[in-house]
Amino acid sequence: MNQFKLYAYNEFFSTQANHWALFSLVLLVSEATEVSGMAFFAWILTGLLPAVLFFFREYLKNVVLQVVAFFGFVGCIYLLRNIPEMFKACMLFLGLLYFFLSIFKSTKNNVAPTKPFPPFVPLIINFFMFMVAIILTRANLRFVMHFSAILSILFSFFAFYLDQLYRFTVANFETSSNLPQEKIFRSGMLTALCYLGVVSAIMLFIASFAISDNFFRNLFAAFKEKVKQLIAYIRSLIEKEEFPSQIQDGLGDGDLLRMENMEPSKLDFLWKILEGFITVLVIVAIASILAYIAYKIYKWYASLNFSKKDVSYFEEEEVIDVHENLSGGSVLKKDLEEDDSFLSPTQRIRRLYRKKALSSAKDSSVLFRMTAREFAVDERIDQMAPIYEKARYSQDVCTKEDVREMQVACRRKSQ
Repeated sequence: MNQFKLYAYNEFFSTQANHWALFSLVLLVSEATEVSGMAFFAWILTGLLPAVLFFFREYLKNVVLQVVAFFGFVGCIYLLRNIPEMFKACMLFLGLLYFFLSIFKSTKNNVAPTKPFPPFVPLIINFFMFMVAIILTRANLRFVMHFSAILSILFSFFAFYLDQLYRFTVANFETSSNLPQEKIFRSGMLTALCYLGVVSAIMLFIASFAISDNFFRNLFAAFKEKVKQLIAYIRSLIEKEEFPSQIQDGLGDGDLLRMENMEPSKLDFLWKILEGFITVLVIVAIASILAYIAYKIYKWYASLNFSKKDVSYFEEEEVIDVHENLSGGSVLKKDLEEDDSFLSPTQRIRRLYRKKALSSAKDSSVLFRMTAREFAVDERIDQMAPIYEKARYSQDVCTKEDVREMQVACRRKSQ
């Protein structure tokens, strides 16, 4: 996997973890009694600024673009409406801090990756600011504070995993250059996402008790109001289309007057039925989606509880896939003596390594746990490992020249 790509992921999750850990502090400093959707969007936009500055700093290596990105951010924050001035000032201050930190890193050659706050830091900040907000400002921002702390913890865990993976791949680049790093990254991120997703869902469910009943009532009322507006809009379009057709059919003013006096009660009843049907349909759809997500989580959790027999099966499959089968036996000896001219260069290289390993003085149980590079270092035949790793792990196609080099290396005695 590309080292810069892994470094960029680590930087993004680290900056997001630190950014969301400060959310409770910003709410208290700005004396915000509520967080509107536009203010929440401004906070997310501020959090994306470090990622943009990182791209311009590390990938494009351009200071001018960093300046342009900062002033573009300032313009976006300035144009956003319905945001308290104090909250907007905090966003601009944070953006300025991120900008100066990025410019400082641009002047340095070897800058260490950004370190995320440990998970207990957002918890401490959240608890302290929560108590201050309840006692002093009496603001009902408990769920928003809990939500920001949960996000910060999740981002810090992702950043910790990526930092460890980055350190491993950089420190062992010579021995892991041909290993499937992309598969390691995806597998690890998927496992972390599953575990942290379940934990975050539980934490969000507990944090939801901090939301007042009025919030859910207002949310449902706003939803019904949107449905009413949609029905009214559709009704206006239909009535505008039907009115000219009634005139063209030769209906007089008296007929239209009688229709206006007779139809509204029936039409209003039908529109109310349609409104209720749409409301129920949307609620059922949302409930179905939540039930489907819960079912998938349950299936994933159930798949983890396989028996010991299944565990040994998967471990055996994984070991065979990672290492060559270097166990002894007459059958293997017979296979090695067969003609291998019909095999591909990749298969011939792997067979040559297998034959060389089995012909050594090492026990098969020891060989089974050794990598090709460890075996080559132990036997002091350094030319063998790169060729075998190319055939075993790399996507490159092996050639006959690789086979000849492997044959020479295998014939060479321990130096």
